Amino acid sequence: EDLIDDVAPGTYVFGARGRNTRGMWSDWTFAGATAVQGINAPPVALSGLAGQAAGGAVAMLRWDRHPSLDVRQGGWIEIRHSAALTGATWQSSVTVGKAVPGGATEATLPLKSGSYLARPYDATGIPGPVSAVALRAASLVPMTEVARLDEAPGFAGTKADCSAAGGVLSTDEGATHALYDFSAVLNLGTAGPVRLVSNVEVLIEERRDLIFGPGTAAFWSPPDALFWQGSTDAYGDLDTQVRVHDDATA
Repeated sequence: EDLIDDVAPGTYVFGARGRNTRGMWSDWTFAGATAVQGINAPPVALSGLAGQAAGGAVAMLRWDRHPSLDVRQGGWIEIRHSAALTGATWQSSVTVGKAVPGGATEATLPLKSGSYLARPYDATGIPGPVSAVALRAASLVPMTEVARLDEAPGFAGTKADCSAAGGVLSTDEGATHALYDFSAVLNLGTAGPVRLVSNVEVLIEERRDLIFGPGTAAFWSPPDALFWQGSTDAYGDLDTQVRVHDDATA
């Protein structure tokens, strides 16, 4: 076998012939047409993705080593979580942990009921298809709910670059990020070990932008300008931050 470096993407027909010690050449033998996609092609999906709960608080995910060299070297695996046990999509998920190197075959994450979605990226940042596995946050250690704070549907907290309507909190038009402060605090009464679990439903999509149609002053709006509407590649995230305060040590 032989390796040909730096081949431009395209369709090729490769041929080979041999030469003996006297310098005499054999006839050519050709293979069928081959499409060379190079790094422009997205990486394939992860295979063998599986997960299991460990200790009632940790989710352990495992998958087969990715076959693409440009994922294993310089690429990464991004993992997100959705509360849906079935039908979860990249648009309805949020980051659940730091991305792992492309050569990794496992990840340890917080345990939450729902679907864990994993997606490979190559060294140039091109994403591959999404793989998913569903887990239930069952625990052998008995737990009792001691406090709960529900923000939906009213979302009465302080808002910056976002607004609530119809039970949905969304970013304002023109905003690329927003901040929402919860309307109240959780007072547990006494200090002690607790497990805090967030439960958020998310949908990530682009705004319904208007763009000029070619050769006309009129605007296109969705569904004509579908590129600008929410798609499987719409990207965003939600970061829930928590601060702990103990009155006894204040």
